[in-house]
Amino acid sequence: MKPVHIILSSMLCAAFSAGAVLAAPTVLERFSKFTSESKLAVLNLNEVVEANEAALAAGDLRDEELMLEAKRFALNLQSEIKALQMDCSCTLLVSSAVIAPHTLPDYTDELLARLNLSHAKKQTDLRRISERIRGAS
Repeated sequence: MKPVHIILSSMLCAAFSAGAVLAAPTVLERFSKFTSESKLAVLNLNEVVEANEAALAAGDLRDEELMLEAKRFALNLQSEIKALQMDCSCTLLVSSAVIAPHTLPDYTDELLARLNLSHAKKQTDLRRISERIRGAS
């Protein structure tokens, strides 16, 4: 590198560093304000999807009907998550991706209810599937 380029790159680095130092308090203040004003909550999407899969498998649907139901579920899931976020005024996170020192509110049961699913219904559907398999063998 030519000496002029070294001097210019050093000046540019110094300017960026000074900008970062000056901006840091503002960034930290905004982040702190965001985290204190924003409410965070979690959803166990695996549980929701498994409950839907159990409901579909327990039914006597043909392949075409299964495809239609899967599409319907995906659309309903998306719209219900958006509605749930609006109702709770919170940001919903996938529970398996959250590592937090404290417990966040869990809206899984609320989402299951909005989709006409539940833990109890899932267990009933799984028993029906198991009985069907045992009866077929």
